[in-house]
Order: sequence, then C-alpha cells, then structure tokens
Amino acid sequence: MISTSPEVENLSLTVTQEIRVNASLEVTFESLLEQLVENELPDGTAMPMKLEAVPGGRWYRDLGDNNGHLWAHVQAIKRPTLLEFSGPLFMSYPVANNMQYRLSQEDGVTVIKFRHSIPRGGSTVPVAESVVANTIAQSLLAEFETQASVTRRFLERLPEDKLTWKPHEKSMTAGQLALHLALVPGGVIQFVKNNPAQAPDFQFPQPANCQEMLKAFDESIATVRTVLPTFDDEAMNETWRLIAGGKEVLAQPRGLFLRDVMFSHWYQHRGQFSVYLRILGIPVPASWGPSADEPPPFMQPA
Repeated sequence: MISTSPEVENLSLTVTQEIRVNASLEVTFESLLEQLVENELPDGTAMPMKLEAVPGGRWYRDLGDNNGHLWAHVQAIKRPTLLEFSGPLFMSYPVANNMQYRLSQEDGVTVIKFRHSIPRGGSTVPVAESVVANTIAQSLLAEFETQASVTRRFLERLPEDKLTWKPHEKSMTAGQLALHLALVPGGVIQFVKNNPAQAPDFQFPQPANCQEMLKAFDESIATVRTVLPTFDDEAMNETWRLIAGGKEVLAQPRGLFLRDVMFSHWYQHRGQFSVYLRILGIPVPASWGPSADEPPPFMQPA
C-alpha cells in the first residue's frame, strides 16, 4: 500500500508491506540482517553494504578504501522483534527516510511488518524536524550542497586540451562556459547583498587551465556557504531591485531572484555544458538521474 497526505505543506509518502516467513523469530531476524548487506543492482552486479547492527550504527554502501555512501543510522534495534533506520538511503538530497521492520509470531509463522516513510515539510517522523530546512536560506543551501558536487563532476570531465574548443563561432569556448559555471553561485550571492544593485557588465573570461577553473569553483562554494546563511526570511522576502542605465529593470523578492539566477540559470548552463561534453565524446555524468553514460552515484558498481 502507498499513501500520501492531501496537504501539500505536510506531504509524506508511506509504503507498507506484510511478509510471512515459515521460520522462527530469531532465524528470520538474523536472515533479515544478512539480506540488508548482501544486495545487488538490477543487472546482477554486487552492491556490497555494511551494517553495524547496534543503536546508532551505520548502514552504508562500502566502496572500499574508506569510500562509500551513508544510507542510514540504526534508530532502534530490539532483537528479534524490531529494526528501525533513519537516513537519506539512496537519495542525493537532504531528506529523512524512516524504515521499520517489526517482527511477530502469528499462527506458527513469523510476520514481518515493513513500513517506509518519507516526510516532506511537516513530518510523520520526529527525526525529520532536525533534517528538513526551516528557513528559505537553509532550504536553498541544502539544495546547493547537493548540486555543487554534481556540478563538480561535470567540470572535472573537461580535458585540458579542450578549453578553447567551441561548437559554433558564436558560442562560448568550453573553458569560458566551465569558468562561468564555477563563478555563478558565488558571484550571484555576493551580487544580491546590494539593494538596489547595478546591472553587471557581463564578462566571460577564458581560464588558462583547468586548475584555475576548479580553484574558482572552490572559492565560489566557500562564498555561498558563508553569505547565504546570513539572509533571514525577512531579507529573502524583501523586494530586491536591479538598476540598469539609471532605470529599475527588475523588482522581485531576493529569494526568488536567487532561485531564478543562482539555481535555474546555473542548471541551464550545466545542461549546456553536458552538450559540449557529448559532442566532444566525453562521458556525461549522471545528475538527478542516469545519463546515457552512467547510472546515478548510488547505483554505480563498487
């Protein structure tokens, strides 16, 4: 059964399942623990996991050499009747999943009652209160942290010898576009500190090498992490104004401008950059979902 709450501001997803096992409680519980670490992808590729079956223990994808993806922490374990997890699972953005396995004995068989809840906004899971962003700035920063790592994967694919390549004489070079991607977040968050702000003189410099571009990206990320949290909701809802040639050309809430330019505009150029990579024959990284070249990170083989 899958159910959703009708209120958008309190939207949640709950999946429940009941499984009957012809085995004792103890044997079923231990088998469940084994199943949670012996996973595989749909194509049959092994997806090794590790589970520290103690309160607060980690359940994570083990990629070796201290690399991997945290799926959840053990919120509660009461052998052999309860196993509960809280964490992002395979999701690549801040969210609190709650998974429960409750075991009981009925008519000589073990019954597993499985429940998976994914809260949004107001939560059906108490832990979500500390995970779901409470302010506009927190929400934007949570999204930025996720997407910054995705953008870095795109930028790192650009070879040094393709910095000056461009698909058309009117297009930016690959280096110019990559550097623009690197500079946008930090430049925009600094720009909106002024109100009103003067329209910029758009420049698209050519980086000398990939190191320069990646260094600019690191600095841009640091700027966002420092400046974005300083805007409270009042500042985000304040009417922000853009002036060009002595005239007001734009007036909208500061938070909406950040959504439009620091994020949507950024994603647009990342999509543009993916076309550059495709034309150059360079594998395109996965972003929200798979690309034609690779699955999303949580489905990539170890």
